[in-house]
Amino acid sequence: MTQKRNIALLLILVFIALCAGCSDDDCPTCPDTGPTGPLADWIGEYDTATKWGGEFGVWQASSDLIVAEGGYIIYGTALILNPTIDGDNVSWTTTDGNAHNVNITFVTSQTSDYYWGDQGGGASGKLFTGTRQSGGDGPLDFRGLVGED
Repeated sequence: MTQKRNIALLLILVFIALCAGCSDDDCPTCPDTGPTGPLADWIGEYDTATKWGGEFGVWQASSDLIVAEGGYIIYGTALILNPTIDGDNVSWTTTDGNAHNVNITFVTSQTSDYYWGDQGGGASGKLFTGTRQSGGDGPLDFRGLVGED
């Protein structure tokens, strides 16, 4: 009886191992859990821009921002240290060793001539708006939109 139990356990382990990296296309019996963790809905690589000068300022391209599974955030080439995540709002500070103070809110669409005037007055998809501030400078308007692959 022990041998049958061991074989059954072995088969279950093999099934789990096979399904660990599967998708619905190649293993339809696997549960689709999708990305998990904080910011799971916002995973992606964002093209970002900053604007200085308020209403009359011009958006300038900035470093890419990457939201990765598990709530990891990379801005430029730096992993963000100790980000504060509150739902769709994210912030981080220079006090924690980051290069900028940032406060952003993720949304799926936004109509705003201020943030998206150069894009027809609105944007949709995975995007964010907020502020980015370097040490000693005033805050800049900050936006990001998942780029087209």
